[in-house]
Amino acid sequence: MKRELQKIAIVVLTTIFSLGIHALAPPTVPITSDRLSVVANALSFVGTVTLFFLVAYYLIATVFLRYERKLYGRKLHRALLFGCLVGGIWWVGMIEAVFAFGTGFVDEFILGLLDFIPIVALCLLLTIFMVEEKPEPVSRRINWRVVLVEVGIFSALFTAGRGLRYLTVGGGYELVDLPAVMLWTAVFAVMIALNYVFLKSAFRDTSPMRSALRFTFILFGIHYALFVYFVPLIFSGLFIDLTVVLVTDLVLVLLASLITAQVAARVAAPLTLARMTVKK
Repeated sequence: MKRELQKIAIVVLTTIFSLGIHALAPPTVPITSDRLSVVANALSFVGTVTLFFLVAYYLIATVFLRYERKLYGRKLHRALLFGCLVGGIWWVGMIEAVFAFGTGFVDEFILGLLDFIPIVALCLLLTIFMVEEKPEPVSRRINWRVVLVEVGIFSALFTAGRGLRYLTVGGGYELVDLPAVMLWTAVFAVMIALNYVFLKSAFRDTSPMRSALRFTFILFGIHYALFVYFVPLIFSGLFIDLTVVLVTDLVLVLLASLITAQVAARVAAPLTLARMTVKK
């Protein structure tokens, strides 16, 4: 009970901080009552955003506290790793609004940064007040060749899948500049791939299928679903389109996770054998 109260207190403090820094940024789209959703009209724009941040940060905090001990490194390293990777999804993901709503790149870049900072701060606060240092933190010797292979395969699969969706059912919005959208998609895919590569150790004791499912629907899916549904929570008329976006993205991430794991295992095996031979 004490830990739960601590977590809630940190979530509330992070929400206040997030609302404060977001208030400094001008709105990128007009916010009028005729464009607001039923929820936003009932709770007001500020009330809805406050509720969203409380729920989002609570769930991110819950996932972080559940899996942080399975990540590599000391506790502050784990907090920064998790916070930057999850926050990076929100930061890069915010740029898609440039294509969806015709807003300015700089404005969305700044808004994405204002989403990124509180998530990192949340993980740091949780770590400082609620996480004990491991007696002997597990260090990881990174094989950058395998990392590059994993990131390359994962991001290529996700980018290709999204590109297919753009050409068939669209992106959830009217595509006016496909090359620019594809460039952003490739960057976004790399960001998701980095999440996969550096957070998958949370499931290193499970089967490839279970690991892929847990990454897709827990480490990635929970906070990504919240990110996607922020817009229909505030504005009306976008729920169905963004549900299609969410479902297809989760399927792509699941497939990319499974295929990447299989290919990376084949790449890593000869390298491991070579190192063992050299030692002998």
